[in-house]
Amino acid sequence: MRALLLLGAAALVTLAACSQDPYALIVLDDGGRRDTRPGDGEPCVKSANGIEICDGKDNDCDGQIDETFNLDLDPQNCGSCGKSCLLPGAITACELRACKFLGCAPGFYDQNGNAADGCEYACPLSGPEVCDGLDNDCNGQKDETFDLSKDPDNCGGCGVVCLLANAVAKCEASQCKVVSCKAGFINLDKKDANGCEAPCTITKGGVEVCDGLDNDCNGVVDDPGGKPIDHQTDPLHCGGCGVQCLVANATATCKGGKCSFTACTAPYVDADGNAANGCECLPSGPEVCDGKDNDCDGKIDDGIATGTCGSAVGECKQGTLSCVNGISVCTGKVDAKPEVCDGKDNDCD
Repeated sequence: MRALLLLGAAALVTLAACSQDPYALIVLDDGGRRDTRPGDGEPCVKSANGIEICDGKDNDCDGQIDETFNLDLDPQNCGSCGKSCLLPGAITACELRACKFLGCAPGFYDQNGNAADGCEYACPLSGPEVCDGLDNDCNGQKDETFDLSKDPDNCGGCGVVCLLANAVAKCEASQCKVVSCKAGFINLDKKDANGCEAPCTITKGGVEVCDGLDNDCNGVVDDPGGKPIDHQTDPLHCGGCGVQCLVANATATCKGGKCSFTACTAPYVDADGNAANGCECLPSGPEVCDGKDNDCDGKIDDGIATGTCGSAVGECKQGTLSCVNGISVCTGKVDAKPEVCDGKDNDCD
């Protein structure tokens, strides 16, 4: 009988030792926590319309808190409620309560190389880069393989092809230019936009001469020997076809489309300063009264020494010599007169 009493007491002690604290929490396999405080006088009040959300509360009053959320793996509540792993355009995951960046979703790219802000560049990959104003290869650049300033298929803009009428064209500084005209046409108005607009008929037997025509119809006007004439500098065609710089007694040149000379041929002199008639004066010696510029100083009958003329005897008086129109003239003299009875030497004898 005494043995039975001792066994019962031991059992009570054992049960007392294993009894649970009524205020303890029981951890469940799914991460939820059970509220084991019945009879504490504070009944559970549902929140969030009775739908369990991750907020540290028992919203549905089932005795468990946040039981539908696994904070170890939930990318929207990774490690704690509200800590989201979601990033724009990125594939992410929650592993052991830590967010992991797994890469970009299709159509998105991490252009700035910063995984913290996700894959911020949305780009629909369409293949190799073509000229269309889009980033076809999604490298962050548009039409980067095309030089719109030189590309004849995309001159100044995508799809702008340099096709000029009757001409071989090129793209230069984003503009279509005529390189050469096709046989039978010339660029008469010198405008690139309409190409080689004027038909051309072979003249002079196809031999190019300076006449303002494209005699050989090669697309270039006045290019004998294949070299275009420069009317600004060519002394044989100065200012126009056939205008030759043939200046008398001088070396001629063409400058700015006008003839001039660089030096006179000795001993000639450009006495009048007129380039049109070249070096027109040939010095013949000191100046004499002959109506010519003997010393080629640009003045006729100048600097001739003057003298007296006539007689100074009796009533005669001497005059002064001067050159008038190439003739020596005596002016101011008083000549002899017939003698009269007046007490004077009238005939100056």
